[in-house]
Amino acid sequence: MVYLTMKADTPVRLHFTRQPGLNSWGLLVGFSAVGLGIGYYGNDPMWLKLIYFVLGAAVGMCCLEDWEECDFNKETGEIRLRKSSIWDVLAFKQSDVIVAQVDDVSDVGIREEATSFVGKSYQVVLTLSAGMTVAITDALTFGFPSEHQAIAKKIRTFLDLAEVAGNDYLESSDDEAESTEDSDFECIDKSELVDEICPEEEAGNQEEVGEDIKAADS
Repeated sequence: MVYLTMKADTPVRLHFTRQPGLNSWGLLVGFSAVGLGIGYYGNDPMWLKLIYFVLGAAVGMCCLEDWEECDFNKETGEIRLRKSSIWDVLAFKQSDVIVAQVDDVSDVGIREEATSFVGKSYQVVLTLSAGMTVAITDALTFGFPSEHQAIAKKIRTFLDLAEVAGNDYLESSDDEAESTEDSDFECIDKSELVDEICPEEEAGNQEEVGEDIKAADS
């Protein structure tokens, strides 16, 4: 599936969109067909057959991906990230919008996350001057990261950012958590543990040595 579709590419605006893929639409059609088939071949009343179809369609809609947009605009100096689900579209609900400033972007990279039994998934993220990272899409895609690299390079060129060698890939959230946990442990040198003996144990050892000397003299 295509990660992003470029809708506008001008010196002052760069606009990407993402729509549900064929897999999502296939699941919607499949679950709807299952509900329709159960109702059609069953002997239930018409109202119950309609419920079967509606339930199948509802399950398919839950599997449908979101509509996402990423709009870079130099005229307004803003980056707008917009996301809408199928429920937002049906309810005519206003899309959720995340706004960032173009001047706050310090780098563009690719975040990769390992998924069991599937492989690695990738998404393009923006690094802000405050140290925060913002993904231009919530969805991650599997396969080869060549398209993500091309999009990251396109955004860098549009924002006039210098490309940092070897800095394309950022740590995933799991790797960041592991590194944070590892840094919480204090490293102790073995030499610090050699002479650390409990005072009670040392006194007991001296008493035992004294008794052994008395027994030897007697």
